[in-house]
Amino acid sequence: MNKVKKFFILGDGATWIKSGRNEMSDKDKEVTFVLDKFHLMQSINRMTTEKLYKEILVHYVIKDMKDDYNQIIEIMKTDLPNRIDAITKQNDYILNNWGFIQNMYRKVKIGCAMEQAMSHVIASVFTSVPKVYCREKIRTYLDARMHQQNGLDLRTNYLTAITLKKDKNDEVVIKEKMNLDLFENDVNEPYHLTFKSRGKITTRLKKVEFNEKTQLNYKYYMRLLKNSAIT
Repeated sequence: MNKVKKFFILGDGATWIKSGRNEMSDKDKEVTFVLDKFHLMQSINRMTTEKLYKEILVHYVIKDMKDDYNQIIEIMKTDLPNRIDAITKQNDYILNNWGFIQNMYRKVKIGCAMEQAMSHVIASVFTSVPKVYCREKIRTYLDARMHQQNGLDLRTNYLTAITLKKDKNDEVVIKEKMNLDLFENDVNEPYHLTFKSRGKITTRLKKVEFNEKTQLNYKYYMRLLKNSAIT
């Protein structure tokens, strides 16, 4: 990090985020705050739903044409009297962050995916409706969600993980390999159980003789299916 001379802090313009400039700055570093594209577009979308107005506003902001931008705002207030409060509030937000917006299009030139990631990956599952989570378990749920979003097979990972243990030197070793015949998907075999999710068959378990090992595997799988991350 000592070799990095330029830092960009992207955010919505909140004071606590901007204060990061003071925390990180020193004589050898240039730290610049940037209002990300998401919050600019969110503000403009809150002003009006009319496509033409939005295109004009975006053009004037990106091109740093503040006088023309202000003229359009006055026209909108006349043309959209029922939107005056929203236009005034969002216009103040954009003007207060005008310079930081220019930093985005003049210096950074890339977007920030943080808001989208928080909204679609985390909030949509965990906080879109009121829920309560155990403090000790929420980290596990979040990790499972990240794995799922990155295309990892949670069932396979789980079944692999329970065959691992740490030895006396704290090194990971493989325990005795589990008998997973119970989970084989042979279409010619009769099935003991069928699991469905959203109308689609996700897993068929073979009709096998239950002995000590297969029963143990079955219990592990039942526990796995109860995990909210498995869909």
